[in-house]
Amino acid sequence: MTLPVESSLNPAHSSPHADETDTSVQTLSLIINGNAHCVNAQTLAALVVERQLAGKRIAIELNGALVPKSRFATTALKEGDRVEIVHAVGGG
Repeated sequence: MTLPVESSLNPAHSSPHADETDTSVQTLSLIINGNAHCVNAQTLAALVVERQLAGKRIAIELNGALVPKSRFATTALKEGDRVEIVHAVGGG
């Protein structure tokens, strides 16, 4: 016995709001190391991932205050924040 397959492309089965833009992802305008950037990140941890800095030795200052790495995931970003990201350089 063969059952009919409902297509997700069938307008009769699509969401009534399918044509509306998803506003759940808000981009933010930040100043990062002195330059303006638009980002999708909503936390410092997400910013680290978005900027491909995960696993690197960095320090982040948010609006003039040093943020401990242990607080990156819980530190929310907001429009206009000033972020300074410093890479640690080893040497001898």
